[in-house]
Amino acid sequence: MERKAPERITLTKIKYAAFASQETSCYEAIINLDGKPIATTRNDGHGGCDEVHPLTGCADRLAEAVAYCKTLPRWGVSEEDPEGYETDLESVCGAILDEYLTLRDMRRILKTKVLAVKPDRKLYEFGGKKWPVSTVLPVIAKKYPEAIILNSLTEPEALKLFKEGAA
Repeated sequence: MERKAPERITLTKIKYAAFASQETSCYEAIINLDGKPIATTRNDGHGGCDEVHPLTGCADRLAEAVAYCKTLPRWGVSEEDPEGYETDLESVCGAILDEYLTLRDMRRILKTKVLAVKPDRKLYEFGGKKWPVSTVLPVIAKKYPEAIILNSLTEPEALKLFKEGAA
């Protein structure tokens, strides 16, 4: 089972450093519960757990977030590991960060290229700096009428296909 980001917990002010991410993602962010900031989180990217520090006066809200995470479904459940892993605040933050980075990458690509999923369910990139999206898109649509063009979809629909094709 894939890790999913719950609605009640969000991250804002995310700062991610790919160059410093070695064994874990190097990042820092603000954790929000029900839209209100409650804590800071960070990881230096060298392995180990995320650090979480409550904002002033928010220790009870942080405890509420930790308790809420324990009510969420287990993740990583498979035939090989039927127990999976208990969901905790760190795994929730990791899932939110993964979603944020995937969306950021997709947006970046869609600015300069046409992304399409052909009937073979693979993701293809067309275009580049010399060929703007506005020029390439109609050509791809005509040449591959059966393809699903991510540039023409809503962001949630495109993200779902992007994740499937990028996996």
